[in-house]
Amino acid sequence: MLGRKSLLVFTSLVATFALQLVGMLFITHYFDLQVYGTITWALSFVATFDALANLGFNTAHIKRISEGRDLADCVSTFAVVKLSLTAIMAFTVLFATYVWGTLLGHYINQESFDLILIFLVYQVMYDMVSIAILTFNAKTEMAKAYLVNLLDPLARIPLIIILSLGGGNIVELALTYIVGSSAVLIVGLLLLKRERIKWKRPTMYRTYLAFAAPVALITIMETLGNNMDKLLIGAIGNPTDVGLYAAGKYLLCGLGAVGLAISLNLFPAFSRHHAQGDSAEIRRIARQAERFTSFLVMPLVIVIILFPTELCVFLFGPSYSDAGESLRYLSIATLVIILNQAYLASILAINRPGINARITILDFSVFLVLMLFFIPTTLWGVKGLGLSFVGAAIAAALTSFITMSVTRIMVRVLTGTNPNPRMLLHIMAGLATGLVLAFLTTNFPVVHMVDLVIYTVLAYLIFELVLYLAHELRREDIRYFLEVVNLAGMLRYIANEFHRKDGQAKQ
Repeated sequence: MLGRKSLLVFTSLVATFALQLVGMLFITHYFDLQVYGTITWALSFVATFDALANLGFNTAHIKRISEGRDLADCVSTFAVVKLSLTAIMAFTVLFATYVWGTLLGHYINQESFDLILIFLVYQVMYDMVSIAILTFNAKTEMAKAYLVNLLDPLARIPLIIILSLGGGNIVELALTYIVGSSAVLIVGLLLLKRERIKWKRPTMYRTYLAFAAPVALITIMETLGNNMDKLLIGAIGNPTDVGLYAAGKYLLCGLGAVGLAISLNLFPAFSRHHAQGDSAEIRRIARQAERFTSFLVMPLVIVIILFPTELCVFLFGPSYSDAGESLRYLSIATLVIILNQAYLASILAINRPGINARITILDFSVFLVLMLFFIPTTLWGVKGLGLSFVGAAIAAALTSFITMSVTRIMVRVLTGTNPNPRMLLHIMAGLATGLVLAFLTTNFPVVHMVDLVIYTVLAYLIFELVLYLAHELRREDIRYFLEVVNLAGMLRYIANEFHRKDGQAKQ
């Protein structure tokens, strides 16, 4: 069941990504590169402050529900906390804009101010609906938690296409985000209402705060880390560089969905096993998740590493060819990050958020220092490498390896989970796959998109065959995967979850 739920989350996230990619393709082909860069920068600016609407309480909500606490009390407590924090976040964004534009004397034109307001409303709506989504997530009701997110691109993308073909402007493009978040908010809250949760006077503030306090720093650092690269590139460079970097990073959202699906499902599962004192099961599931993640993701990363420029040109057009080099390094960083997700989730699940906080601080600090060295030509009189957005991608790759190394050391100390030596076979299979594809391109270069598709299929066939011959990919793994992707079983699970109004989907 855990595998099916992970696949459902991954599939829904990839479907959302695919729909959003369609909208992005229209933007990149019908609008200037600077338009995409400006929208990305404004959205990142608002998203950076959204850490104030979380402060670890999102994770605390999942933790307390997965531990079996009173559902009505949990939801009532979280709703009060979430709405209060969201109000603080909105005020802070407006105050920061005022300080930057008025007190510090930096000019903010009307268009930029309008974008900030639009994305602020967009973020507030998502923070409100997170009360429902995180509740479903905590109960591992993934159909309710993530299929509703498909409504955002389904509502937004047709409007983007119309504006692209009809010559819309940047503010009108931003307004489509409001339409998408409105659809998610309405349906998400309606699904929560169907749960028939009896709202009550909240009594769990202290227990939520006890878990959220050490996690708050993690939340802030992760939010800053996810957005400061684009903000720094925009501050040191220009919107065009932001657009090139963001285009490559966005293409990897589909891969990032794997890591998100893993962490979202494993965290409550690990929490239950920890409450039962079953550390052996935590170790087994973590290593199994790493293996299956590699089966699914590594061949695709190999293709991206070999053909990053071709991929960017095929999808976004010749003006985005420079995004290829940063995409190569970002794909490596993404692979390392998602392979590490199960181990980070296990640390948090055993009630050691302080360790996660230290790892996150390290990750943030290393990434920031490396970016300040790699991105600018000079900064405060100190000479840098001047690699701009490519430097940010290199910094991300180096940081991911450092963070993964530290995480594995801490997991071994805390849970006794040793590194899986058979993962070396995955690395060898990846190298073999890359060498074969590189040899083939000498006679059959990538000229059209269909060539890239063929090489992707070949990458999966070669990679999985090598692992099968090395007895790392076993028949039981294949049978398990086929069971997980069984369409009939998946549809039964989704129907069962939505039809059970009490929220207790059958296992």
